[in-house]
Amino acid sequence: MILAATLTLVAEYLSRPDIGAFGVIFVAIFVASQWEKMPNAGKGFAIGAFLLVGVAFLSEDPVRLIITGFERGVFMTAFLVFLGFIRAAADDSNIVRRCGEFLLSQKPGARYSAFWTGGTMFGAIISVGCLNLFGAMVTAANTLESAGGDERVRQIRARRSTIALMRGFTSSLLWSPMSITLAVVLKSLPGVRWPWVLTIGAGIALLQLGFGWLIDRLTHPTPASGVPVFQSSERWTVFLFPAVLIAAIFFIGSGLENIYNVTLATGVMTGAPVVTLIWLATQATKRPSVKIAPHMSRSLIRFAREVVPNYRMEVTILSTAGFAGAVIASFLKPEMVASALEWSSTPAFLFPALVIAVVIIGGLLGLNAIITVMILGGALPDPAAFGVSPVILATAYLAAWGLTVGSSPVAMSTLIIGNLNQRSGATVGLAWNGIYTIVGFLTASIILGFAVSAGAFL
Repeated sequence: MILAATLTLVAEYLSRPDIGAFGVIFVAIFVASQWEKMPNAGKGFAIGAFLLVGVAFLSEDPVRLIITGFERGVFMTAFLVFLGFIRAAADDSNIVRRCGEFLLSQKPGARYSAFWTGGTMFGAIISVGCLNLFGAMVTAANTLESAGGDERVRQIRARRSTIALMRGFTSSLLWSPMSITLAVVLKSLPGVRWPWVLTIGAGIALLQLGFGWLIDRLTHPTPASGVPVFQSSERWTVFLFPAVLIAAIFFIGSGLENIYNVTLATGVMTGAPVVTLIWLATQATKRPSVKIAPHMSRSLIRFAREVVPNYRMEVTILSTAGFAGAVIASFLKPEMVASALEWSSTPAFLFPALVIAVVIIGGLLGLNAIITVMILGGALPDPAAFGVSPVILATAYLAAWGLTVGSSPVAMSTLIIGNLNQRSGATVGLAWNGIYTIVGFLTASIILGFAVSAGAFL
């Protein structure tokens, strides 16, 4: 996978998609090596991608289509691997532990905001890994003794903390330049003004924080006898480090974008390993008995041996989605989609809501948001043709993706939170997070609908 990711990076800087497409060989080898441990759903995706190669030969230019599909699929997995490098430093970081202690020490009134902040900050850095990381801390610290012997209080505390954590993570998909969502969107809408996309996304994310907090307070009034899990002297300033980390990767990525005329996603893929190496070196300097070179090599080897193999499902889904999006979109001509939209007489201001609803419904039916967005991104004509700015459409994709991974019964995030609370993904996504998803859908739809009506960004 590291070889495949490296080929993609070279291809991006040389503008040679054929080099990136060649990486599919290494992706296939990786998937084959992980086949026995692969869930049945992952095997189904892999077999489906293989069958789609045959479908590609029915197109007008099958060779070009296959190269495009392979390149997109490998690019998505490369983004995952390069951004995953940050795990090499995060998994052994004292600052991560301190952030976790701060979250767990919060009083009920501030706990939601604290866990949301932790989820969105570390979701931007280590993606869905933040749910396992802080979720495990919650499980370990939220004992029956800390709840005063009341099992009901312990369960409610676990539910509120982990749901806030998950909502923070899903909100990070709206504003983080390091999320796979932005990489997919930039591939689907090349040339889109991403600074505006992330700015609007950040605004929607803050609104999600507000109404999520309100729903939490209304659903779970603070008990008079509630006590924090344990005491900590840490303050909010402990989150300055991850904020600086995100900013460093962003500025490196943005700088490379301007200097070498590559996409922001490519720049971020380059910046993440660089920042990781600096972080590892800094860790070693603060540990008197640890030398820099051995510490860095041990951490990177552990990442390659232990972390990357666990990406087997994500790699399979991402590579399949990238390839499937290219193939299916080649048969769904933009003229066909434009005609369907015209026939349905859908007003332009309702278009963002329609896109968000399609992605969310797909997730509820078990379809991964990656696949839905990739297909929509390839099939839809130039959105400006029917009065919608590419910036608005891109933001709609991000909002839809975040709401989908927080509501789909089969999303990785709902499954992880369900496992932490001994509940199913359906319970987490529909029963616990259903109202939040509906309110989030309405909020994003209204904001983006007004932007369309005002002719913003056209």
